[in-house]
Amino acid sequence: MKRTIAAFMTVLLICSAATVSAQSMYGFEALRDVIIRVIEYSSQLRSQLVGFLNSFGLQMDQAQANIRSYIKIATAQDAASSKNVVDSIVRSGQALVDVMQNQEIADDMADATADVHWLTGQGYDPCGTAYRVESMDMGFDMARQRARRTVADADAAPGKLVASRTKVMQDRLRKHKEKFCSASEAASGVCTQSEVPGGDVNAALLFEPAEEDSLKAEARKAYIDHVLGEPDQKTEKRAGRTAAGEQYFLDKSHKDSLMSSPALSFSKIDADNTRTKELNGKSPNELMKDAVNQYFGGERGREWAQRMAMQRMRGLLAEANRMAALENWMRYKNYERELRMEASLAALSLAVTKGNRRHASMAGDRASANQKASEIE
Repeated sequence: MKRTIAAFMTVLLICSAATVSAQSMYGFEALRDVIIRVIEYSSQLRSQLVGFLNSFGLQMDQAQANIRSYIKIATAQDAASSKNVVDSIVRSGQALVDVMQNQEIADDMADATADVHWLTGQGYDPCGTAYRVESMDMGFDMARQRARRTVADADAAPGKLVASRTKVMQDRLRKHKEKFCSASEAASGVCTQSEVPGGDVNAALLFEPAEEDSLKAEARKAYIDHVLGEPDQKTEKRAGRTAAGEQYFLDKSHKDSLMSSPALSFSKIDADNTRTKELNGKSPNELMKDAVNQYFGGERGREWAQRMAMQRMRGLLAEANRMAALENWMRYKNYERELRMEASLAALSLAVTKGNRRHASMAGDRASANQKASEIE
């Protein structure tokens, strides 16, 4: 704008100078023509100036309008960009939360799977261990019943009377010579040495596993018969009604009561070491040894130690519970054994007391006889 005004002033000065020059050179007519041309030129210049100003103003308004539009668009774009950024941040956060939640679910599922997996969360061989423990418990229950039958089948079983004591003892001697002849007896020519020499008088056989129908098992039954002693013979019905017969039965009942505890103990030891088909050819004691070796010895013990290194906390707790249950079961069986020992010791104490009482009675009788003899003298 300043440049336009300066140009206009320059034109006026030039025109004035030209006017003065024209008056001096050409006179009035010339001056009038110059003035007319100047006026025309001024009008044209003014029209051009006004047009320029209008055009420039319109351009400035349009430029300002464009600038405002650009600012508005930029502001809208900035706002939209900010919103997009915020939305992106929110969506990213939500996606991160979803990923973390899915990861936690996956971890929980992995933990749950590991806790119940047979390699890491169930302890060592849970199904096999349960089967072995159940078989072992069943085996000892069967052994208890077998021990009762052994006691009842013995020659000198409590409450049992035989038709001929002599015949029973002859049968024992014959069986010994046929099946349990020892090396020294064979050397003396009494009998021929058997596969189980002296088995019917060898207590060590009671503590060795043997098949139920084997010669060794028969030797153990014969050993129990020898320990229990001679059987009691039947009496005639008439004799049994006499005072002596009644006393005989009272004495037998007392003797049988004292002998029943050791008879049961011997029979229980025999049954615990007898192999049966029901236990897959093993004895109850062998099953118990297998259960113990699972934790402390043999190939299964090494496998158990390796498996324990893979267990999670649930698996370790499950195995600890099984070991505690096995320990409690063995304590119970030991408690039963201690009860049998206590009963046997009580019977032994009564037997010793009875013997001492008999000796005291005999001593008293001798003292009375000596006193009477001294009074007579």
